[in-house]
Amino acid sequence: MELIKDTIVRYKKIYGSDPAVIVMAPARINLIGEHTDYNQGYVLPVAIDRTIIIAAGNRRDKMLFLHTVDLQASISTSLSHLEYDSAALWSNYPKGVAFILQRLGYHLHGANFCIRGNIPIGAGLSSSAALEVASTIAFNYLNDFKIPLIELIKISQAAETDFVGVQCGIMDQFISLMGKSNHALFLDCRSLDYRYIPCPDKVRLVVCDTGVRRELTRSAYNQRQLECEEAVSELRKGYPLIQSLRDVSIEQLKEVEQQITPVSMKRALHVVSENDRVLESVKALENRDYNKLGRLMVESHDSLRDNYEVCNRELNLCVDITLGTEGVYGARMTGAGFGGSVVCLVTEDAIDLLVDRLRSDYPRQVGHSLTIYLASSGDGASIINPKVSMIPTSVAQL
Repeated sequence: MELIKDTIVRYKKIYGSDPAVIVMAPARINLIGEHTDYNQGYVLPVAIDRTIIIAAGNRRDKMLFLHTVDLQASISTSLSHLEYDSAALWSNYPKGVAFILQRLGYHLHGANFCIRGNIPIGAGLSSSAALEVASTIAFNYLNDFKIPLIELIKISQAAETDFVGVQCGIMDQFISLMGKSNHALFLDCRSLDYRYIPCPDKVRLVVCDTGVRRELTRSAYNQRQLECEEAVSELRKGYPLIQSLRDVSIEQLKEVEQQITPVSMKRALHVVSENDRVLESVKALENRDYNKLGRLMVESHDSLRDNYEVCNRELNLCVDITLGTEGVYGARMTGAGFGGSVVCLVTEDAIDLLVDRLRSDYPRQVGHSLTIYLASSGDGASIINPKVSMIPTSVAQL
């Protein structure tokens, strides 16, 4: 609450008036199901207690003013001339939301945003999706659009795919808006059917930020999507009903192994096997079989390392140290990869030992420290109308 109150104070200082709304959208960790969402597959993310906050208010003109407290930076732009800014990457997420809304025919008022948060940028915890979701909700509230929940999510995703240029799936935006405290969310990224799975009650999720930052925009992330599509195109020659790797079995993949490039084969093998692991993980979580869930997490990491090739030395080392610690069920990289974080499934009693080992062994081998978070699951996005109450209201329940 102190962070929220301070954001309101900052808004008043910058814009000379009270904000009309405060929006909060959380980060996420993904227990399992990596790089499956843009292949119409399955995912199992959890919203966590790290948040982007936007204090927002209307303007009388058609200008968008953005200020980030954490980076101490500001930009302003006309809503009629929204362009990608390579010098202020953070600004592209709210600008992208405004761009998509206007493309869809919504008429926006000008707006003032004061943005801050405690999600580490580039750590693989989806700070960008949280900022997109918070921005979409803020514009929706300020303009009284009453956009349905699923459309809010799709608009947030489109800001990243069509304006920022990362061809992401829908998982990050979906969990940031629809998360539920003490639950993971099992999502079918094709149908968008979902259900909540209670989180482990006797184990904890430990997030290890390797300190290695990645830049994925229009680069390796998009390349992997193209490699997956190459495999699908070849598979369709024999199986015309296949829409995506979601529809493919390991046996079908083996049939076309000689027709597709070795790289595309490896990418497809990861996605197909990862979808199976998500389904098995849901069963394990529901049955409180943490040994099995841990094994599936390790298998996921191995596939991300060997088949999808998105793990660097630091991620692999962090997983190795973690798995060598008594009381750890499993660990894997979380997020897109090429840096970022590892999520660990750990017994309560083993947390101190794990932290000590990581703080000792990791910097000795890589030359720099890492940051460790004890993650708690949280709710999805919420809003505060400061003129009425300082109690947050869940957007999903409005």
